[in-house]
Amino acid sequence: MKTHEFEIECIPPKTTAQATTRIFRNKSTGKMFIGKNDKGRDVREGLMSLFAGHRPDEMFTTPVKLEIEWVYPYLKTIRKRDIGKKIPCSTRPDSDNICKFVQDIMSRLAFWTDDSLVWDLRFKKYYAPTPCIKVKISEYVEEFWKKMYKKNKKVLDIIKKVWYKVVIPKGKMCESVNLKG
Repeated sequence: MKTHEFEIECIPPKTTAQATTRIFRNKSTGKMFIGKNDKGRDVREGLMSLFAGHRPDEMFTTPVKLEIEWVYPYLKTIRKRDIGKKIPCSTRPDSDNICKFVQDIMSRLAFWTDDSLVWDLRFKKYYAPTPCIKVKISEYVEEFWKKMYKKNKKVLDIIKKVWYKVVIPKGKMCESVNLKG
């Protein structure tokens, strides 16, 4: 099973791609238009430069499991008894926005062929002593099918036989098949 794991020691940004889109007003005409501010572009370019050094040798082409940990530094108001612990972070930006932002960056840097390959996504956002961004990508198909095969060996053997005899007859492309006779 192919796995790629890395950690970037930095203070994760609080800005995402969704937060960069704003409604502006044209100074001369007064008309409103939708655009992106410079702050978001700078954050995207900064993260792309950080992630670029961690590209895998080969891009992923099969479904993957993606684990992201977004670790912020402790707030100044932290209690002494909480030092050394992971404290959940429930402030903005939202977890789904961060995940989409990271996936878009990784797609642009050719970590995988398309971010639709991510079928298992795990995300943690918390405060800890050392701020960083942790990412782990692993192919998930082999592990999944091995478990399924062990659990349902007979059923999968029957499916395999039917699949190769009915759906893919003698190397031809899949055609509509009459299953009644």
